[in-house]
Amino acid sequence: MKNKLLNIIVIVSFFWIASCNFKTNSTISTEINYNEVAIELENYFDSLAMYAGFNGAVLYKESDKIVFEKAYGFANFSKMTPFTTNTQMEMASVSKQFTSMAILLLKKRGLINIDYPANNYLPIKLPYNNITVRQLLTHTSGLPKYEDYFHTQWPKGKYSYNKDILQYYANSKLPLLFEPGRDFKYSNGGYVLLAEIIKYVSGEPLDKFLDENIFSKYNFSKTGFVDRQTILELDDYAPGYYYDTLQQKFILPDSIEGKEYVTFSSKRLGPGRLSSTVVELAHWDNLLNTNSLLPDSLFLEMYTPQPIPGVASNYAFGWRVNIDSLTGWHIYHTGSFGGNKTYFSRFKNSPLNGSGERVIKAKRIITGKCTIPDQTLVIFNNTAMKIMKKIYSHTDSIIYNSRKNNMLIKK
Repeated sequence: MKNKLLNIIVIVSFFWIASCNFKTNSTISTEINYNEVAIELENYFDSLAMYAGFNGAVLYKESDKIVFEKAYGFANFSKMTPFTTNTQMEMASVSKQFTSMAILLLKKRGLINIDYPANNYLPIKLPYNNITVRQLLTHTSGLPKYEDYFHTQWPKGKYSYNKDILQYYANSKLPLLFEPGRDFKYSNGGYVLLAEIIKYVSGEPLDKFLDENIFSKYNFSKTGFVDRQTILELDDYAPGYYYDTLQQKFILPDSIEGKEYVTFSSKRLGPGRLSSTVVELAHWDNLLNTNSLLPDSLFLEMYTPQPIPGVASNYAFGWRVNIDSLTGWHIYHTGSFGGNKTYFSRFKNSPLNGSGERVIKAKRIITGKCTIPDQTLVIFNNTAMKIMKKIYSHTDSIIYNSRKNNMLIKK
């Protein structure tokens, strides 16, 4: 029995050591692990498409290399156009990371202090003088919801814009949900205010600011704000759908009672509405893994969850962040709106991109010299699939287990 166990240990050790010998000029380790994760993801999504009706696209990358990408089903059900990995789709709350990036670009230029009151940078002063920009970024402002009013009382044939939401907060004078900084409550309204701050400080609305400073500058051809009235006519665009059991087909939410807000709130900027593709989010991930936009100090700030005394929160600036001493940083966000479901999940050894000392140093078992690459997963679904949270959890576990099995904190 002992000899058999010894043989198993020797064989496993051989493969660990051999994998380190196959590393490239970078710190990327064995390609065997790439294939294992990619194959497991492909088998899983193939099964989902066959047995659960998964419709959308998925992409998996390691460091700067796309390892696996695949699309399933239809983008536009009326045109019967296929979903591809270059199909545009509205990303909902995954958009928040771009809003927070715009704020940090203004901070980098010395145009804004995120610890100052938000009222310092708003064209209309709100009855909340003690809310800071940082608290808007981290959902710790206590700002009340605007959605309840706009979903029930706003005229259904009239578009609502950021200025309308801003004016609503100024006029209604609703009490804060809690003292700013003392609790966490996810707030789309906070990100509407951030978009208005960006417009006030930069002189440009959020869509134009992002296009000039990121999308056009770094060759994003299919990322931006798309007018909802045009999406059905666009080639290779995926509107969000819900399945109607009576008609036995997928329909747009605009005609569903209670979901009219999908249409009249389609002019908002800040908390959502940005469209992209899984391939261009991979490009965005590559850009975030450089210091082209921000220095390490601001990246570390962007990825650091806001501490709240007595309250557990993993929210940073437009990202949720979990830190594991063994496997590194999990930086992620979900999006859900009007039938669209989006997931952007990033496993990083460190939040730092420059030459400074890395915050987490995870080392390969046996040799102590090889490191696992950063790993990123992007998932798009446009049919309001109810099991998406379970899908996110399962795919994350595939990646997490691959990291746990191959990394060990250096002693």
